[in-house]
Amino acid sequence: MSRQFDLVVVGGGIIGCAVAYQARSLFERIAIVDQARSLGAMASSAAIGGITPQSDDICGTSLSLLADQSRALYPAWLREIENEAAVSIPLHTAGLLQVALSGAELDRLGCVLVPEWISHGFEVVPCSPDDLQDMEPLLTRRAKGAFLLPREASLEPTRLLSALDSVLRRDARVTVLTGATVEEMRSTQNNIMISIKNGKTLSCHHAVLAAGLGSGRLLPARNVDPMFPVKGQAMEFQVPGAVGYPLRFQLYAKVAAKEGTKSSYLVPRGDGRVAAGVTYEYGTSDSIPSRAGYESVLTGVTALVPAARSWPIQRHWSGVRPATLDERPIIGPVTEDARVIAATGHFGLGVTLAPATAELVCSLLGGRGLTVEQQDTLDLCKPARFIRDHLAQVVQYLPSHVQ
Repeated sequence: MSRQFDLVVVGGGIIGCAVAYQARSLFERIAIVDQARSLGAMASSAAIGGITPQSDDICGTSLSLLADQSRALYPAWLREIENEAAVSIPLHTAGLLQVALSGAELDRLGCVLVPEWISHGFEVVPCSPDDLQDMEPLLTRRAKGAFLLPREASLEPTRLLSALDSVLRRDARVTVLTGATVEEMRSTQNNIMISIKNGKTLSCHHAVLAAGLGSGRLLPARNVDPMFPVKGQAMEFQVPGAVGYPLRFQLYAKVAAKEGTKSSYLVPRGDGRVAAGVTYEYGTSDSIPSRAGYESVLTGVTALVPAARSWPIQRHWSGVRPATLDERPIIGPVTEDARVIAATGHFGLGVTLAPATAELVCSLLGGRGLTVEQQDTLDLCKPARFIRDHLAQVVQYLPSHVQ
């Protein structure tokens, strides 16, 4: 049994939902398909919610422009979603403090990262230890200094995903199919046939592949599977007596540990909570929280905010990021006729890159002219870089933890 659509979006995470939401201006019959029981239930809902074009290590020099463009789209994009869903999705815009807990780290930030940030047009404000005591009283007095990155923002991903889910399910143009595993995508002369495990087949004129880790096996046969898992664990605290945001800024630092340097990242919520993480467990695909992950996150949090030792822990969770072999997303046409477009492999940047990715994909779907910046993104993230003939060129640049 086949059902006909103008567009099928395979994958209901933040990227798939953002694409389906924006594509309503282009198509009257849209389906969004996800193997989970609800939209956004996989990696997207496990995210902490940073919108961090500047501080995220994965952005680096290559993705920082796209991420900054996405950050700029967020306020208007959220207002539109809030109006349709009739809910509030608070956007925290005070910025992020990148904290140095040692003199060596302060030197690294000042000599390596700050010049790079400035070269990309980012604002950077140096903060002395005395400054920090006034700016963020809960921050450890061990901090040797910090740099304020005013453009970094954050939100609560589950609130955004819930709003998108509500809007998509209420829209008569959109069919939401959850608990549905796509087994195959096949192009025919006139249509794209999408086979679902329960025996159903969806027929469509256009398709977007945004299925996270499951995307690799659905790419055309001439491609290798470029995806691999990176497990991440996080925690949420309730700050006693806190009204509003318990921290003025997001906090990020490299923390020394027995097993090596780890990332400590704290994101305040508007109701007195603090979300914190994260671990990077390369090659691990289970989403079961572990004691080791719990201890790792807690050690990082208390190194930055000693008072957190007494904060009640609301929950501890984990998710699995969809990474690619070169840690860049896969965005762009995967068939010669451009009827199938990939928008996947965003690693931990799904929340950061969602608005810009949706805008780019819908420009392709609508046949609109691309900006210079969008074309640069396609050149950087093109699926063709994972064709077998090109794989050897990719492998020589892989980070050591992937090889």
